[in-house]
Amino acid sequence: MVGSLSGRVLPPRTRRVVHEYGGMDNDGRRESPVKRKPTILKIGLVGLIATFLPLARAGIANADYAATPYDLVGIGGDTPQYTLDFLANGDADGDPGFNATGDQRRLVTFDAEPDANGRAAYYGPDEGSEADLLQYPTQVLREGEHPTQRNTSSGNAILSLENDTSDTINFIFSSSALSSSTSYTPALHEYEFGTDSVQLAADTTTNAPSGLTDADLAGIYEGTYTAWNQIPGESGASSATIVPLLPPSSSAITKTFLSAIGITQSQVDTKVVQSVEQNDPTAITLNTSSANAIVPFSQARYLLLKGSGASPGPASPYFPAIPGDSTFVSGDEGETYPAQPAFAPPIQLLESSATTTVTDYIDVRESDLSDTGSSSEIEPGSTVNWATYLFAGTSTLTPYIETAGAQALILDSGVTPAYADEGEFS
Repeated sequence: MVGSLSGRVLPPRTRRVVHEYGGMDNDGRRESPVKRKPTILKIGLVGLIATFLPLARAGIANADYAATPYDLVGIGGDTPQYTLDFLANGDADGDPGFNATGDQRRLVTFDAEPDANGRAAYYGPDEGSEADLLQYPTQVLREGEHPTQRNTSSGNAILSLENDTSDTINFIFSSSALSSSTSYTPALHEYEFGTDSVQLAADTTTNAPSGLTDADLAGIYEGTYTAWNQIPGESGASSATIVPLLPPSSSAITKTFLSAIGITQSQVDTKVVQSVEQNDPTAITLNTSSANAIVPFSQARYLLLKGSGASPGPASPYFPAIPGDSTFVSGDEGETYPAQPAFAPPIQLLESSATTTVTDYIDVRESDLSDTGSSSEIEPGSTVNWATYLFAGTSTLTPYIETAGAQALILDSGVTPAYADEGEFS
């Protein structure tokens, strides 16, 4: 079941973002305002339930798109996936992405998760004994190819790029940096494009005290403190049992969070810590003890869920529409979401000392930066190859990812733009 295009398109904002193509006149590109063209369809953001989700209305993407041999394909991790979606196809406010410029080569990004809110796909209740089991969704990266298992993490994306001998994948997006102590074959080149922060999330109605320290959180996740009033200095807090949640060990959010509070994965008490999906607000809101649940969460993802409201809710086009709290009905905030009778209640980010930075990267093959063949051109007859044009730039050319238009889209995804060439890793 693939979503349809039945949703309405939100009007563009008054301001227009015009990409700055530094030095474009030298390679035959017109330097003119962007023209909107049909959005690439892909399953990355919306997956199987796109018809019912706000993103379908926004016109970003809502079905699987199999790239042509000439398109530029990217895969990657869950945390930076929305930023790449925006860079390729624009945002829900009508700001255009790269694919609106009229270029013959298009960016086709496949998200790590098939669900619009970054959750893994599960079998539904009608599957009987298979209910709630992972489906392991697939993707068709290029037209005419067989489906392959969808990449679900930054680490796996790096491995996929290394093992791709047919150049099906052109680049990856990742929240895990390449390591100078690791050998990469072929050699890879890394570019930082933004920073995010990992913070502590809770329900808007929570028993968690504010200002939890790294030591407090280490004690919670190691199983030393199991009730809020056991935390030093919090004797007057609730005696309710703490429900610490944590994404899988492969998650960049988890790695960053555990490093910040000073413990390792092996020190996490799995008897009290529940494993949940990364950056999924319903891990808190649908928990049977939501007022006592806490989880490390991407601030960028929170900002997308929050939208322009005081907290995440139906006013945001990225709010997770799921069967949930009956008080969040389909008519809230004047928006209509077909066949979605309810919504997950909002979450909040707590003040704590565990806030830390996670960096987002683009990785390409080093050889692609120096390729001069016709298949490497950003456009027919261009003197600049696609990897240089998009990510590296030259002394006279600002790379697309560093242009004003791209930086605005990065910011709209909740990520703080921060471009840096991290060099070659081999």
